[in-house]
Amino acid sequence: KRLAPWEPLLKKVLSIHEQLLKNMPSLVAHNFEATIKYVVNIFEASKDQNALAYMASAVEAYGEKNLFNFEELLQHVFAVLSPHLSSKPLSESCELVTAFFQLSSRYILYCPATIARSKVLPDVVSLAVLCLTECKGERESTRESFNFLTKLYGWRTLPLSADGKAALQGHGQRLDEVMAQNGARLIQSSLDILVGGSQILWASSSDCVFSVISATTGWPVANGNHEMSVARQWLESVHTKPEYANAYGQVVQLLLNLAKEGPKNKAKAKLLLSDYSNICKGEASVDALLSYSLP
Repeated sequence: KRLAPWEPLLKKVLSIHEQLLKNMPSLVAHNFEATIKYVVNIFEASKDQNALAYMASAVEAYGEKNLFNFEELLQHVFAVLSPHLSSKPLSESCELVTAFFQLSSRYILYCPATIARSKVLPDVVSLAVLCLTECKGERESTRESFNFLTKLYGWRTLPLSADGKAALQGHGQRLDEVMAQNGARLIQSSLDILVGGSQILWASSSDCVFSVISATTGWPVANGNHEMSVARQWLESVHTKPEYANAYGQVVQLLLNLAKEGPKNKAKAKLLLSDYSNICKGEASVDALLSYSLP
């Protein structure tokens, strides 16, 4: 409440500092530690998305330089954010959700070891999956949730520095465990959006599905069935309407085949899932899938 009269000015000040970080990080580095403390205080008091935007730029500018304890920052931000988001429907906090997952994506790209070992990572991933349904299809928040999850599940193929890749590989087992905890629900939510959500979210949803399937198509299931991968198990557990069953069964096998051949098939997988969406909407026939079986 005390900050309310100053919020318009604070937003402008935060925006100026964010631009300085983006364009002249070396110039403001000596003041960064003091500035970030003020920004954290502002976020604690106002839950303002502009404060998160500043933090995201800070992670990008300094995440690889060890100028600040970014691990502690992520944990503190999530500790402040989580009860605030829980206090009302997520659909009423879409701008905040958008800013938080933009920040989380920057951590994967510029501070990979920090987020990989963070104790809040499982909760951050669970929140991202929840937002796919609870943000009610709002474009930016849903898209940023997808973008974060796509990067997380596709961490082995991210264009990172050698040090960044090594950092994630060092925490590979933990990352895979977190992915396994949320994969089935993520696939279900993604395909629900492809079938019944806004077309503007199809690309993000498709990218995420392909990222998840590519990451897990080689994972064996716990029961020792060598014919069944985790990716197939998740895809086959998806609830679909009976009238979509034939088309969906074909899509599952085609997706798995594309994923086995690697990232080069990402665009083809996106087209496949777009065709499936059109089939479910009655705008295309199952014959649209025939071309994907051709060599």
